Amino acid sequence: MKNSYIVLLILIFPARSFAQSSHQFGIVYGFAANELVRKDELTGAASHDGKGASVIGLRYIKTLKNNFAFETGLEYSRFKFSIAPAPHPAVEHTSRPENIELLTVPIYGNYTFGKYFFLNGGLIADFELNKKENRSLDGQSGLGAGLGIGGKYAFKRITLSVSPYFRKHAIFAADKEQYQERIIEAGVRFGAGYRF
Repeated sequence: MKNSYIVLLILIFPARSFAQSSHQFGIVYGFAANELVRKDELTGAASHDGKGASVIGLRYIKTLKNNFAFETGLEYSRFKFSIAPAPHPAVEHTSRPENIELLTVPIYGNYTFGKYFFLNGGLIADFELNKKENRSLDGQSGLGAGLGIGGKYAFKRITLSVSPYFRKHAIFAADKEQYQERIIEAGVRFGAGYRF
């Protein structure tokens, strides 16, 4: 709960400190390839194959100075996996599906270069929505990082964008395991925003 208050303060501070700056609200939708990785691979462990991910959410961008902006929001992601048990003569080798659902708060810097391009990245705070005690996948709540580069086109007050991106979750996991699994995702996000 304490971590939730810290994230909330981080989100409120820039909004209050730069009240005279322009800001933009928008929606995003994306899809990605995903995988579970460990620092050290385990011999004889079950295999996890990523089967894709989707993300939908809200974005808020506040211009701070010149081409630099603060970017945050709230996103819902669903990651699909196929879990296969380790080979063993006494165990049937049948894969089963499992999903991880995350609520993510990005805490990004956003830099516009040229007229149509931007680079964004920073920390992500993840809150897992469907963690189960008997699940074979490690929890993904905690802090991660993300990076994206993209293009945007503005007309009047509407901005459309497309952005390839990369994220790594649970770099600092809330309930860290000895051989912590971390979701990595690489995908494309589409956005539409309205500038005030």
